[in-house]
Amino acid sequence: MSKGALLLATPHETIDYIGFAELAAGLVQKHLGIDTHIHIGEAKPGNVRAFRWHDNQTVTVPWYNSDRTLAFDLSPFEETLLIDVDYLTFNNNLKQYFGSYDEFLCYDQVWDVTSTDSFKHDRTMTRAGHPMLWATVVYFRKCDLAYNIFETMKNVQSNWRYYAKFWGFKAGKYRNDFALTIAHQLMNGYATGTYFNHRLASLSTTDTIYKVNKDELTIRYQDADNYNAVKLKGVNLHCMNKACLQDSEIYGALLDGTR
Repeated sequence: MSKGALLLATPHETIDYIGFAELAAGLVQKHLGIDTHIHIGEAKPGNVRAFRWHDNQTVTVPWYNSDRTLAFDLSPFEETLLIDVDYLTFNNNLKQYFGSYDEFLCYDQVWDVTSTDSFKHDRTMTRAGHPMLWATVVYFRKCDLAYNIFETMKNVQSNWRYYAKFWGFKAGKYRNDFALTIAHQLMNGYATGTYFNHRLASLSTTDTIYKVNKDELTIRYQDADNYNAVKLKGVNLHCMNKACLQDSEIYGALLDGTR
């Protein structure tokens, strides 16, 4: 197949990543009109992650994020959009990159849709201030550059503590964003690579989708001691609040939007 979207999901005891993948794939098919391929991975213990939700509850759960380095091998497409299962597609902006001259694209900037600067600590990866790239959405062709980037990500993943010490970041949980940043730098000769021409619209784990009306989302967020709301219409969104995506009313309304 010439072009499509790849989504990676792993069965989980707490978070319905399979359901998220089905939702994300449905939205891609509706708004981008391309094929999708969902790969169901195997749960591999190791990483854990603490999620702090909008109700201030903190939950620590296993975090299965090791399959992203296999995307080049797993994709059945010549041109691939690798998309996180918590990425909601509401427009066709990403379609413009198919058939372009670019071989590999990712996000180098994030946009906090609540304007509260929730991702200020994710601008850089290291103590020296090295800019961080986002692995949330990646476009790649079946070419040498993409192959080498993903192979280098595998090497970073296998030698995580070494790279953490060499690059100067904490060797805690493995993070695909860091592995992509390192691989992208190495394979581009430490020169500036190519990125999507817009920022990655994102919602933090402490902000929530409060209401869904087709492609319009009402976002509830906290700013200091005040709760506010903002509406987004036709905006692709990386929703890091998995709890709100699992809310039956929100999930159902989003799923209705795929039909």
